Amino acid sequence: MKLFAGIDGGGTKTECVVLDEYGKVLGVSSAGSSNIVRVGEARAFAALRTCLAATLKETNQRRSSLVSLVAGLAGCGRPAVRRSAQRFLRKLLPEARCWVTTDLAIGLASVRASGPAIVIVAGTGSGALGRGRDGREVRLGGWGPWASDEGSAFDIGRRALAAMARMQDGRERRSVLVNLAEHSFGVKAWSGLLQKITASPLESLPKLFPLVVVAARRGDHHAHQLLLEAGTQLAALGRDIVRVLNLEKEAFPVGLVGGVFGRSPLVAQTTRRVLLQSAPKARVVIPKISPAAAAAGLALTRFAGRR
Repeated sequence: MKLFAGIDGGGTKTECVVLDEYGKVLGVSSAGSSNIVRVGEARAFAALRTCLAATLKETNQRRSSLVSLVAGLAGCGRPAVRRSAQRFLRKLLPEARCWVTTDLAIGLASVRASGPAIVIVAGTGSGALGRGRDGREVRLGGWGPWASDEGSAFDIGRRALAAMARMQDGRERRSVLVNLAEHSFGVKAWSGLLQKITASPLESLPKLFPLVVVAARRGDHHAHQLLLEAGTQLAALGRDIVRVLNLEKEAFPVGLVGGVFGRSPLVAQTTRRVLLQSAPKARVVIPKISPAAAAAGLALTRFAGRR
């Protein structure tokens, strides 16, 4: 039996899907982050190896049955990172055809295989990719936490930390968000919380995002505003792609992909509302298939095309 795999590697989670030659899903597994830029090659490659092995185990087939793989990995917009991941996968799977692309590319594939479409990805990081009627693609954002990633879990966490600092200074009223953060990080004072978060910001700041969601549900004004701002920023990525690709009057799908949208309906609703002001005919959706499944579908069609 020939097997085809797709991998969606993000800053928090890596997901792998394996299909048979008829497109039937035979296995799905997940592991930790495989974003080389954030966690380094050792951790990222270990996650890829673990995730792939676990998924293949579900199929009851040998690794040699895997003939084609497409991996969409966060951080692979950088050529050197993509080449590193490509070398690793080819060494791991010498008998398979392996393609490495970005998480944005497989996210767009999960929205629509061809024709005008946009995907906005918001997880640990963020970014957007759009395709016009002429096939031209435009990517915005996704340059990492220190340069972009607006509206991402990292960005929301960073802004939440700044809001709590203002509360500590007495510039704003203390909110339930502080209590949630201190409890989650196992500290009893602001100084301990700040020290713990700033000791490992790439890992710690995204962990504040789900606390912001909980606080907003409890009526916390600050948390509510943080989520509204995130949705507005993510919509701006889509709006700018609409402008560059001249899609203002087109009817096309916009996919919202990633844990930020999954955890916070408020972010998703705000993104949709703001984006439709620029593209009123767009259809904003949560894709029915996962990016990992879309990547596996690409592995199947690319193998068939090159056979």
